[in-house]
Amino acid sequence: ESVLKMGMVIMEGIRKKYYILLAFLALLMCAFCIFIPISSVNRVETIYREYTREKIFDIKKTFLKDSVNNIIKSIESTQVEVMQKYEQRAKRLAIRFEGTIQAYPEEFVNFAKLSFSDPYNREVFTILILDKQTNEIIYKNLLPDFDQKDDIGNLIELLKEKSIGYHEIQNEEYCLIFMVLEEVIHRETKEDIKGRIHEDEFSNGSYFWVNEVLDYNGGENYAIRLIHPNLIDTEGMYLSTSMTDIKGNTPYLTELQGVVTEGEIFFNYYFEKKDSDEVSEKLTYAKLYEKYNWIIAMGVHLDDIQLYSDEIL
Repeated sequence: ESVLKMGMVIMEGIRKKYYILLAFLALLMCAFCIFIPISSVNRVETIYREYTREKIFDIKKTFLKDSVNNIIKSIESTQVEVMQKYEQRAKRLAIRFEGTIQAYPEEFVNFAKLSFSDPYNREVFTILILDKQTNEIIYKNLLPDFDQKDDIGNLIELLKEKSIGYHEIQNEEYCLIFMVLEEVIHRETKEDIKGRIHEDEFSNGSYFWVNEVLDYNGGENYAIRLIHPNLIDTEGMYLSTSMTDIKGNTPYLTELQGVVTEGEIFFNYYFEKKDSDEVSEKLTYAKLYEKYNWIIAMGVHLDDIQLYSDEIL
């Protein structure tokens, strides 16, 4: 009987240990089942964050590229508008001179000089009045430098190629030639675009800036900071490809090499935020507008992108 009782005690102990083991295994399984979903959620959240950030980057890149391309389109359309304006003005002048040279030939030269002495015309039109008997220039305005020994006919042909609104009006004694050179068109277009860039405002503190390339090989004074709304006082300063940011990056060298080889480039560097002394990393898109030797760029600070990403998530 004592042996039986002892056996029952032993069996009861084994049973209790078994129950404890089962309970432990059950708890372990519950913990495992809970941990796996939490781990999966965390992993999914991490992947979602990375995906969202990449998409925001893609959106910002598209915004920067589209904005720069739109300002280039604006340059082209402005140039066309300026050309059309001067072509119409040249036509009106031509009609006036045609009537004068026929009705008052002896007063034609004086009338032409008086008409072009007006600053409204003098600062725009390139003018030659030739004495047809001697083939000498008796009046000129905004005429590029040329060797007096050169054939005037060759000079006129050269000017034709670089001008709009070209007109020749003549009688037996004189020949009046006037036109608007491309450089005048470019000058007015540049001034118009400069004004627009300074007036543009973007909610994220972005802005356009323009560097005019003087030497595509880089080096000291390779370019001029032509337009920069964030550093207006430095507009006109020379730039060097050896200039660095606070991290030692050479953004001007990177930018120049990118636009020379590919015509455009995305790159990062550190720069001051607009209207602030704070410096942070900036994502920038730059494109070469070869007609003016302009590098047109726009950027957005990466910490602004991160704040936007955090707000979404």
